[in-house]
Parts: sequence; C-alpha cells; structure tokens
Amino acid sequence: MDLTIDALDGVYGARARDQAAMLNINALGAHEYATGKGVTIAVVDTGISNHWYFRDRIVPGGWDFIDNDNDPTDELAWLDDNGNGLRDEGWGHGTHVAGIVRTVAPDATILPIRVQNSEGESWSFIVAEGIEYAVDHGADVVNVSMGVRCKSESLEYAVKYAASRGVTVVAAAGNADKDNLHYPAAYTHSVAVAAVDNNDIKALFSNYDSKVTVSAPGVEIYSTHGEGQFAWWSGTSQATPMIAGEAALILSAKHALLPSELSSVISQSADNIDGLNPEYVNMLGGGRANLLAAVQPNAELNDTSSDEPSYTSHNDEPTVTLIDEPDDTSSEKVSKKKPKKKRHRKGRSRQRD
Repeated sequence: MDLTIDALDGVYGARARDQAAMLNINALGAHEYATGKGVTIAVVDTGISNHWYFRDRIVPGGWDFIDNDNDPTDELAWLDDNGNGLRDEGWGHGTHVAGIVRTVAPDATILPIRVQNSEGESWSFIVAEGIEYAVDHGADVVNVSMGVRCKSESLEYAVKYAASRGVTVVAAAGNADKDNLHYPAAYTHSVAVAAVDNNDIKALFSNYDSKVTVSAPGVEIYSTHGEGQFAWWSGTSQATPMIAGEAALILSAKHALLPSELSSVISQSADNIDGLNPEYVNMLGGGRANLLAAVQPNAELNDTSSDEPSYTSHNDEPTVTLIDEPDDTSSEKVSKKKPKKKRHRKGRSRQRD
C-alpha cells in the first residue's frame, strides 16, 4: 500500500507541489527552513475524506457538528437541500482545503471539524462552536474557508476566544468582489485572506478591504478531492489554507508567537502588489504571501502583543434564529458562494457546474 501511495504522490502530489501557485508563494523554498512539524491546523469545513494524500497527517479527536458524532468525514447526501437544482455542491470542499494545507505545510497535522453539510451550508453559531472546539482540542491554527455577510456575536466571541488562547484563526475574505469582508475574516483578531491569480492580480471574485491581512493565489488551485482524486477549484477558500499553512511553517520555525505577532510576520513578509492592482491599493493586505521571507531567521515583525484579548466567560450567548437568507445583511447563515471547479480523475479533467 505504501508503494502505491508513493507512486500516486509522485504524480499527483508532485503536480500539487509544483503548481504555479506554490511557486509564487515560495512554498518549496520555505520548506528548507520549516515544514510545519509539531503544529496542528484545524480545518473547520465540510469534513475531510479518507484520501491517501493525508496519510499519517490526520490527528484523532475531530468532530462532526452536523451529525453530532466523532466522524467528521466529507459526506455525500445525494440531496438538493437548498432547492437550487444542484446536489451536494459543497461536497469535497473541506477535502480540497485540507489538501492545500497539506501541500503548504507537509509535516503539520490536521484536525478535521465538520460544520457544513454537503451543500456547503451551515449557521454561524455552529461554525463558532467548531472554532472553539478546535481551540480546546489542540489546534494551533484554525482555517475557516467560509463566511457570513453580517456580524455574528457567536463568531466574534469564537475568534476572540481563540486569540486569548494563543490560537490563530485564518479566514476567507469572501467571493463577492466587494469592498468589505465576510465574517469572521472582518474581525480584528482574524487573519483575513484575499485571493489573487497567478499573475498577482486580484481575483475577479475576491473581496477586498483595508482590513485584509494578506493575499494568496486562489484561482484554479489543484488539490485533493473525493477519496483519491485531485481537482481544480477557485475561491478565497483556496487562498485561505495557503496562509493557514504559512502560519504553521512560521510557528514551526519561530515557535511561541502570539496570534498578533504571527499576523504581523505574514503581512510584513508579503510581496507588495499594489503596483499591479492600482484600483485596490492598500486593499489586498501586505501583498501576496511570500513564505520563504516569512520563515527566514531574519524576518522582522512589529510588536502588537498588546492587542491580544483577554478571556472572559461567555454565559450570555444569544439565541440565533434560523431563518432563510433573503438578502446580504439579514441572516447568520453561512455558505460558500463558490466559483466553478474542475475535477481531475486519473489524468482526465471535466468541468463541473
């Protein structure tokens, strides 16, 4: 079995590692200094499939908040739960995100936490529970490749709770091409990630804002899908795990950094791309992430440790009313508005709408 996995990795894993996005962020160069060893990244998403690429990288203790059990597998339901004519349109998302984490931080471990169904939908309080669970079960970094367009007290509390425990939450800016961020990316203690293409131009779909921490490639990213395949997928969801992986590399190289310090290293080590994006100056964070610059011993940072929140008990959690989402501001329902993806099976690809 190991020989088979090694052979598959020599083809598909190598293709993931050598894709343009990884070259652009200097991932391979960064691996000369750090590989994420000793760091755990929680992937709070649709779950993770049993994929050979994750051999020896999934840690026990994950949880499924959808089915309320200890099996956070990325599951097919074969249903169109939201009535839009598409079945299981979110299936594979968590697996794809986790594969990017695995490629960027090859020796980090992954804690799977399922908070979305196969349609890619959930509620903000469930996502918040997933973040808090990750913090309490050993995660050093939490990847949240999803968001909601309105504020959520549950999510805000979860992000502050993570920061107070020394855990960094990395979150997607959103795919609406608007000058504001989805939540939890918009909260102060999150690392907010926008997406660019492989030419460092803002991705057509990516949100942008002065609160963005950093940008990363998010167009046609090749990563794990299903139970053994790979696929191309685009979105700030794909840019986000590149930065979660970067955070793991930095922590494995520099060790005990506070979330605010880690955010500073990520932002300050990025390559400025304002000249390539004149309409989005100061709206794409420090620039496109440069992992090599971030992990090198001489990487500098500004001390922002005084910004870390203190933890207080949260016994007044508000009740969240489950309502449909009629517009951009009236609901705490979380979903992934995803660009199209392509699958790759045994060397062949096809478009999936």
